[in-house]
Amino acid sequence: MINNKNFNKYKILFRIRNFVSKFRSYFNILIEFFNIIIATSFTIWLKFNTIDFYDNSFNEFLLLLVLIIGIGIPLYSRTGQNKVLSLYLSSNSLYQIFARNALLISFIYFLNFYLRFEFLDIQFSILLWISLSTLTCITKVMIKDILRYIKSLEFKNYKSVVIYGAGSAGAQLAAQLRNSTEYKVKFFIDDSEYLLDRRIYNIPIFSPDILKKGYFKIDEILLAIPSLTINERSTILEKLSPYQIKVLQIPSIEELSRGNKKIDSFRPVKIEDLLGRKIVRPKTSLLKNAISNGVVCVTGAGGSIGSELSRQILKLSPKKLILLEQNEFNLYSIKNQMDKLNHKKLTIITALGSANDKNFLKKLLSFHKVNIIFHAAAYKHVPLVEENPLQGILNNVFSTKTICDVAIHLNIQKVILISSDKAVRPTNVMGATKRLSEIIFLYYDSKKLGLTKFSMVRFGNVLGSSGSVIPLFQKQIDEGGPLTLTHPKVNRYFMTIPEAAELVLQSAAISKGGEIFLLDMGKPVLIKSLAEKLIKLNGKTIIDKNNPEGDIEIVDVGLRPGEKLYEELLIDGEASQTINPLIFKANEKFSMLLDFEKKLDELLDAVKSQNKSKSLEILKFMVK
Repeated sequence: MINNKNFNKYKILFRIRNFVSKFRSYFNILIEFFNIIIATSFTIWLKFNTIDFYDNSFNEFLLLLVLIIGIGIPLYSRTGQNKVLSLYLSSNSLYQIFARNALLISFIYFLNFYLRFEFLDIQFSILLWISLSTLTCITKVMIKDILRYIKSLEFKNYKSVVIYGAGSAGAQLAAQLRNSTEYKVKFFIDDSEYLLDRRIYNIPIFSPDILKKGYFKIDEILLAIPSLTINERSTILEKLSPYQIKVLQIPSIEELSRGNKKIDSFRPVKIEDLLGRKIVRPKTSLLKNAISNGVVCVTGAGGSIGSELSRQILKLSPKKLILLEQNEFNLYSIKNQMDKLNHKKLTIITALGSANDKNFLKKLLSFHKVNIIFHAAAYKHVPLVEENPLQGILNNVFSTKTICDVAIHLNIQKVILISSDKAVRPTNVMGATKRLSEIIFLYYDSKKLGLTKFSMVRFGNVLGSSGSVIPLFQKQIDEGGPLTLTHPKVNRYFMTIPEAAELVLQSAAISKGGEIFLLDMGKPVLIKSLAEKLIKLNGKTIIDKNNPEGDIEIVDVGLRPGEKLYEELLIDGEASQTINPLIFKANEKFSMLLDFEKKLDELLDAVKSQNKSKSLEILKFMVK
């Protein structure tokens, strides 16, 4: 944004800059003309300690100047020396100046075998090459600095930033920002004592403790250490949060190496960066045994979990991957993503339809000879399902039953249900439908009617999924607040979408039928604490009784219908460890209803007749 005050104050300077820019080619020729005269004169002085000419030497000097100017200036023009914008002059451009002048002086030197100038020997030629090249480089750098200074006067509304990390990535970022009109790097901060009180591009390096002094006006901190582990990043962000300065991060090493992002493509702090969770990594060999060369179907393939499952399954080279989704736009989106990722040209089938349609499902799975199903199709938003319980029951419960019926009929090897921690002692309709889905899986597995193995995966909240609280918080911060918190004591377990998908795939590899797999998710996180950290790392202050003039207010709006203060992963009993030390198997006591199928039929009849009270009554009875 142009600073009008500075523009009026330095308008003569800006007019000169604009005039020179308009006639840039002529201006460059003029500079080169004087550079050649000065450099040649300086070389004669270096060689003879005088610039007094004798006999015919002055005529030889003038002829030499004419030759260098007559050959050099066209050479510069033809080889693109003046096409490089001065403001973006690089070290490579300076090396090219030395190369061009080496060519120019070599040509003049060999031409002298014919002209026979007395003073133009090999020593003079080398001195002239060094003098002319050095003078040209100095001139170019001076012009660059002058233009940059004028530009900084014109654009004075830049952001003052600090680069955290004085390694190679930080240095590369600083070099990139030197030509920016948006950012001005004040200094580096780094934890390494070896780097303290040193400089990069004349920018000083300090300890992070410098921020405590508070006399620097800093708009943003740019975290430029792409190789950080999750725990290291979390520690740094915890250390920076009290300063209430917005923190942005450069892309990861993977993104930089793939060329997907440039080093100055900043992104805000993600909530997983604050959590510092150790990611669960599955055993690749087991995953390949479960997926490779098999025919895999993912229901709800366009959802948050379903789409990530599909992407990860593709990496394991299945014989065929079937994406089942009833939302047309979601199916279109995941198809486009998969087409870009499908480098091995594997067979991917997109199926637009409902997992509740038994005939459609039977024909689809039979035709493609499916081996394994990941059932991720479900309505998961607690308030929406609470307001629309009949559709929630129909979609979540009876799509599960349909999947089980078809799987047994076709002797499909494995079916994995994506469940939720809300299925544990449910207090809302969504949680109850997920719990009943689990019971359906347990029922069908206990019947042992065929070869199919039924297993479930139960996990907590997934970061970044649609409807997740964290994207909502970020949106509210961007809009100036307030942040809406349902209760100050609400806490939740969290995991990343890739981590959740990997857990599901791992469970498929080790399942033998009837298991409920859990992830060791660490300690639950207080949502209010996350909200406060997110506000501070966005460079905002919290409005409270101690700071009524702050930026963002946190408002308690009360628990939503059916919402819990605390989530759990186990109903009762204990969990035993599996071959993955961070994946457990629930050992829960459970007694199946004697008339289970009859009750399911009653529930379906109540839902189809739109009898809400009876449907909820039966649902509650079946999951108690």
